[in-house]
Amino acid sequence: MRTIAALLLLLLFLPGACSPSSAPEKFFLGFDRDDYPGDDAMKLFRKEFSFTSYWLGKPPGEKSNSWSGRRELLHSQGEGFLPGTVIFLDIEEGGRLPGTYFTYLKHWASALSEAGFRAGVYCSGIPIDEGEGLTLITADLIREKIKPIELVYWVFNDSCPPSPGCVTPQDLPSPTKSGVAYAQIWQFVRSPRDKETARHCRGYAKNGNCYAPFDTAHKFHLDMNVAKSADPSAPR
Repeated sequence: MRTIAALLLLLLFLPGACSPSSAPEKFFLGFDRDDYPGDDAMKLFRKEFSFTSYWLGKPPGEKSNSWSGRRELLHSQGEGFLPGTVIFLDIEEGGRLPGTYFTYLKHWASALSEAGFRAGVYCSGIPIDEGEGLTLITADLIREKIKPIELVYWVFNDSCPPSPGCVTPQDLPSPTKSGVAYAQIWQFVRSPRDKETARHCRGYAKNGNCYAPFDTAHKFHLDMNVAKSADPSAPR
């Protein structure tokens, strides 16, 4: 089971052929992974994806951050840390969070605002059965508990449906199809495949991971995301 991790992620723009102004209802494909795939691989990913994540702290369970020190290369491909940029707190665990966590979130969002940035959260959008006909979605719980603070929500829900599975559909689904109507980014694939939530999903490799179509050698397993913007962390 994935653990709660108070770690920061930054989504950044990798400019490609897509333009957010060309079609108002167009959505954008992105990826994230704990390990930096390498400079050459990033050039290939840039052709397929509009954005990636950038770890500001160590990924869960890791002793180091391989993304650290890669800013200059990514900057040459379109990265920006402008005032107002959205920085995401990584909340890996679904279900109910302890009350102290919401206090932490409020202080964290306030501190980011004072520093000139905006707060977002990566969290579960998967409904959890609490018994007696009650279900809980972690994103909804966070949104309710930290009112009136408004966050940007990057939710994960790799259940099929609503997830299309490990595919890169030509017509990307809206993040609202995740089941969270206010989501700006939807992570519809996690690698390796979750044996409980994604057991009915298609497209995963035999080893349980998801790979980009061009990665026929299966070197770089990915989590896949869709966003309403080609630059989900852009100041807003």
